[in-house]
Amino acid sequence: MTEITDRMDDRALRAVNAIQVMNHWMYEYARELNEDRDVDLLYAPPGIDAHLFCPASERNLNRDPYVFCVGRLDDRRKNIGLLLEAYALLPEVVRSRLRLVTAGLAGPPDSFWQRAEALGIRDRIEFIYRPSRDELIALHQKASIFALPSEEEGFGVVLLEAMACGIPVVSTRSGG
Repeated sequence: MTEITDRMDDRALRAVNAIQVMNHWMYEYARELNEDRDVDLLYAPPGIDAHLFCPASERNLNRDPYVFCVGRLDDRRKNIGLLLEAYALLPEVVRSRLRLVTAGLAGPPDSFWQRAEALGIRDRIEFIYRPSRDELIALHQKASIFALPSEEEGFGVVLLEAMACGIPVVSTRSGG
């Protein structure tokens, strides 16, 4: 599917008169695709509301610590299985105190939960379906660490949200 959509994207990028992109990688890609044409190309990274996504006034890392991940977790490009395998590799003494909390509009696929069960860590993992904005902010603010295991990412706004909340992030190298 990605090969087909990539061709469709390329065709569209060569047919328009103006392009707005959110990362340097896409800017260079669109510029190279259109080097023989006069195209209005604008780099405009997305932002977040730092008044909403901000550190909590009080934070206790010893109270219910967790690794947090939010996104479209049913999308294979989000690579949620990598996070599961990394979490499983944590020493038992750490894992017994540190939960894995995920959230989003769609949860991890059944294979994720089956693998978690096989690894004996299913009871340490929670999925929160469609958290409200306030719930999402609180999840960021209370997290011990934020993890984003994506294979492909346009920009990673969730990383900005976590950092704005004062949470350390771990992420894969993935384009944007």
